[in-house]
Amino acid sequence: MAEDDKTETGDQTSVTVAKTLWSETLIELLFVALQKGFKTKYVINKVRRTLGEKKSRRVKQLLANL
Repeated sequence: MAEDDKTETGDQTSVTVAKTLWSETLIELLFVALQKGFKTKYVINKVRRTLGEKKSRRVKQLLANL
């Protein structure tokens, strides 16, 4: 039974690491997009159209802190 617990914990850790690496990749892509020519306003408008006003305000707040 202890071996099964270790396997479950190992699987959860693997999933957590993958999610963290994926999130980190997305954040890096956002930075590159902003630095290489996408204006903040464009990104915010795109988020607003795709995800709504509440999410676009959150992105605007996050980008203001860069």
